[in-house]
Amino acid sequence: MAAVLLFDTQRRRPLPRIFRERTDVLDNLRDREVVERYRLSREAIFDLHNLIKDDISSSSNRSFPVPPLTKVLLENIKFPTSSADISNVKRGFYKVAGLPNCVGAVDGTLIPIIAPAGLEEPAFVCRKGYHALNVQAVVDHNMRFTDVVARWPGSTHDATIFHKNKLIFS
Repeated sequence: MAAVLLFDTQRRRPLPRIFRERTDVLDNLRDREVVERYRLSREAIFDLHNLIKDDISSSSNRSFPVPPLTKVLLENIKFPTSSADISNVKRGFYKVAGLPNCVGAVDGTLIPIIAPAGLEEPAFVCRKGYHALNVQAVVDHNMRFTDVVARWPGSTHDATIFHKNKLIFS
């Protein structure tokens, strides 16, 4: 009985969750930078936000949801699809790194999460031994994100995410 009581007093307490204040991305950019980054003026972004905010707003504040304006800005992450855009990225990679026919640099990272409850919990334990999401991202020659996949449990191998990604060309 004494050993059980000793074990209970030494049990690790969960760390409190820390929510950092989210800043408005547009506040830190000049008008020219907003147009360069998002290809829309500040006013056009706010007009678009006002048009669709009711459709993309979270129905509750549970789990600290992403604000609608941030969702609008994230929609700008898109892989080049036109032949002109693809050629531009290929030229950019060749200029920057001497890589011919490269349309993106791919990497993955493990994002630590709180252990989910339920039968799926073991799938989220990564190779490093903690609960995580395995996130894959692609950037262009200007280091701008062109694709982000953040839906795979931590135990998923990077190659699986890469081959299941919609960007794989036949």
